[in-house]
Amino acid sequence: QDVEHFTFPLGTPVRVLFNADGTVSAVQIIQSSDYEPTDQKNVEALSALLTKYGIAHSIVRLPTDLQAAAAARSALGELILLRHGETVASDTQPGGGFFAGWLDVGLTQKGREDVRLAGAGLLALFDAMGARVDRAFTSDLRRAQDTLTEALQAMGATDVPVIVAPELKERHYGALQGKGREAFMMELADAIAKLLAEEPNLATADTR
Repeated sequence: QDVEHFTFPLGTPVRVLFNADGTVSAVQIIQSSDYEPTDQKNVEALSALLTKYGIAHSIVRLPTDLQAAAAARSALGELILLRHGETVASDTQPGGGFFAGWLDVGLTQKGREDVRLAGAGLLALFDAMGARVDRAFTSDLRRAQDTLTEALQAMGATDVPVIVAPELKERHYGALQGKGREAFMMELADAIAKLLAEEPNLATADTR
């Protein structure tokens, strides 16, 4: 809002913290310790704008060193999301794979290799930040659990507590579950073609 009077300062990161019910609990303007005077003015201008609209906020001054920055953020923590690796149901498989949903399919060899590479990348990132994995969450599906196992092994973090949460499971695909993607697309195309070829039935009991 109030765009004509204020240009949002590029390079001024803002962290918004939410309560469990989705409401905003806090707004933080993140300021690096090596900001130039012009950047300081941007922070002050953004702070003034938030104050104008009655938005409670604070200015958090972080050092630029990755390890020190990680320590400064430790109270909040970081959430890392990792998608499961390729499975026998993935669309990269012959025939375009199929809709897995709640079907308990496993990882392919390529899927395991990709996850190990991702784990190695996370290990390098965490080493640079001086960070560590405190706990890990996974759904109760085998592909998710195998992904987590491979990633933690690559990170040398096999002693991390693991919480299995069924709530994290993939959505159920209903009648599509287990159906091949290419076969479904052909069925859909046939159904649309049949619908378009039929004479429209305009008879209705609704007088509106």
